[in-house]
Amino acid sequence: MTDGHDDQAAVIDVIDDIDDVDDVLEVLEAAGIVVDGFTEEQRQVFRSLSAEELALLLEIKGRLDAVEPEVQAHGVVAGGALF
Repeated sequence: MTDGHDDQAAVIDVIDDIDDVDDVLEVLEAAGIVVDGFTEEQRQVFRSLSAEELALLLEIKGRLDAVEPEVQAHGVVAGGALF
């Protein structure tokens, strides 16, 4: 298992190279976050994220994605009950 801090630092390095605030939305979309449904106000919030905040958001998204199959399997096995 990799150190989450090291992963986040690498993502921050990439994010620091973003030239345009709209690139933030492209990064989110590339990570699988559907940005089309965001209001303009929500888009502005995401555009204003610092590199550290964006990296943290992407790290959390990655961690949620990593457990998604397990959660889906429990949903099927347990008839959709969450535990």
